[in-house]
Amino acid sequence: MRPLLLLLLIVFCAFSQPPLRRVGASTGDSNVKKTEGTTKTGNAEAPIPPGASEINNASGQRKQTDSDAEQNRRIADYTAELVTYTKALVFVGIIQAAIFIGHFVIFRRTLDAARSATTEEARLTQESNATTRAATELTRQSFILANRPKVVVRNISVDQAARLIRPGNTPNPSTDPFSGRLRTVNAGGTPAYITGLRCTVWVTDDFLPLEYPLSPFEGALANEIRLPPGVFGTLSFPTERGEPTDYTQQSSIAVGGLSLYVLGWITYRDDLRNVRTTYFCRRWDRARQRFEPVENPDYENAD
Repeated sequence: MRPLLLLLLIVFCAFSQPPLRRVGASTGDSNVKKTEGTTKTGNAEAPIPPGASEINNASGQRKQTDSDAEQNRRIADYTAELVTYTKALVFVGIIQAAIFIGHFVIFRRTLDAARSATTEEARLTQESNATTRAATELTRQSFILANRPKVVVRNISVDQAARLIRPGNTPNPSTDPFSGRLRTVNAGGTPAYITGLRCTVWVTDDFLPLEYPLSPFEGALANEIRLPPGVFGTLSFPTERGEPTDYTQQSSIAVGGLSLYVLGWITYRDDLRNVRTTYFCRRWDRARQRFEPVENPDYENAD
């Protein structure tokens, strides 16, 4: 603002100089006119003395020369002032250009600093978001590990249970393989996803075999079954068709001559895709008329 005011002041001073006035022209003309031979006094013409005309002409010329010299001097002074003002304007222009360049440099540096700060802020924000997501994921994983799902078999029911309780009172008893339902529950604190099931009915007059009768590499379900915490579910068995049971076998089971087992395994995973397996084996108790877990960790356990 100050350089602009100085520039305006210099321009005002430059254009406020008084105009040059031609001096002596009219005086010379009158002198010349007076030398034209006669002078008038009143209404009569007086004779001009000898030599007066030359004196008047010399005097007029001297005055004209002085006037021209004074005018040239003033023109020279005015020209010098214009040169001074022009130099001042050039100097002011240089200063303004320097100020403009300085402002431009400062603006560019400020803009670059703002861009750098914005980029750094964006990077720090991304890192903070990544750290927050990682911390959230670790918290979630810790929670799932501390509150893992646990699928257990609560009880087993069979279809046409009269074949086990009173086979003689059933006319034309069915010889189809035993079938029924497994009632499962998620006893853990996070959802379980059942991925596989194998279950079979085992009728024998001996102990359970030393080698587990079902392969652990078969039985994957086509679609996972989600089981939230504390929720019961039902699974049908057997997963493969068993052997037929005739009337004689049913009667022997009812009196305790043969043992009837429902055994198998259930695989499930948690939200972290950790896979676990629940093994179950239930024996028909004719006295209680229900299936009871066997005391054998190879057949009955939940990891």
